[in-house]
Amino acid sequence: MPTGNDKQWFTLAANFPVGLNTDTDATRLTDGETPDAWNMDIDHPGWLAVGTAPTGTAPIVKTYTIATVVYTWHYLRLWLISGVNLQYGYPEYQTVYLPHEVPLGFYEDTNSLITFFPCLGTDMFVAKSSGGYLIKNAADPGGSIYHGDIEPAMGVTTASHGIELDSIPYVNNASGLYAWDGQNVGDITKSLKGYVTAQAARTLWPLKLWRDVARRRITAVSGVTNVTQWVWDAVQKKMFDYSQTGFRFTSRALQMRMANKAEQNTFAVDQIGFFYDNTTLDNANITLQVKRDKDWEDAESFVIPYADGTLAWMNCGLRNRWNAKNFQMRIIDMTTGLRIKSILVQTDLPSQTEQAGSQ
Repeated sequence: MPTGNDKQWFTLAANFPVGLNTDTDATRLTDGETPDAWNMDIDHPGWLAVGTAPTGTAPIVKTYTIATVVYTWHYLRLWLISGVNLQYGYPEYQTVYLPHEVPLGFYEDTNSLITFFPCLGTDMFVAKSSGGYLIKNAADPGGSIYHGDIEPAMGVTTASHGIELDSIPYVNNASGLYAWDGQNVGDITKSLKGYVTAQAARTLWPLKLWRDVARRRITAVSGVTNVTQWVWDAVQKKMFDYSQTGFRFTSRALQMRMANKAEQNTFAVDQIGFFYDNTTLDNANITLQVKRDKDWEDAESFVIPYADGTLAWMNCGLRNRWNAKNFQMRIIDMTTGLRIKSILVQTDLPSQTEQAGSQ
């Protein structure tokens, strides 16, 4: 990697794939976060590449029909929603419904129950539009079950907007994506409210939830063909967008700040460099834009040569090189099969008394 005159190479992005964070200022993002990206390959951690939308499946639910009534089979017993009540039968009875106890009532309001499913080992998650509940020890064959207080964040308006993954109940509602570990409710989309609002305007939020149990992912799907629009990866704890066409990766923004000095200094970026693996066995192409302070500049395209090895280096001189207080770049097109390990910029961020972005 060249050293480049009086400038140094600074790592702009290397923690791939990056997760969405639309609500934090781009100068405060860390490596591994992006304000705007879609259609990335998330099956190869450590690389930035063009990908296709991951898939999932709906949970398998066993049902029994008795006298035209469809009961759901969980914890070796029959269950049925009846307005604000949840009925449950004696264990092991499948061909006839024998009520074990009086129905379990959810009387905090008059809203009907919408969905329920096992979670947290032996519990049951139950939801209505105004919130969710946990039935503790719902697997008890003795039928001594009860539910706790309503949790308003865990409400759903459609049964398919709730799902279990790793025994944790998740719900997707108008406010975001939430998870409940039995003690605390986590707002997975707390840094994505701008994304949620934008998706809702496109009728892509909330959507029904599917899952990939093996990869520990939740996928939100729309339409009769169940097209994936976004993915929550519970392992990486990142959200990924697949609702757009084409490909985009947007970096965090670099900003130089002098220690003990309120004003920002300007700096220049001359080149962008890539450590990459070109699996196409041919030249690849990349098209990018940079933003200095305010506006995205005209796109620039570069040929990324094939290299006989797993990791190669290439640096690309930028058309414009003027000083600015902020610098950001985005890739708007990239050849499928090109994989980027890290992106660096050649800059005059000169000393340890200065910081770039949120380092």
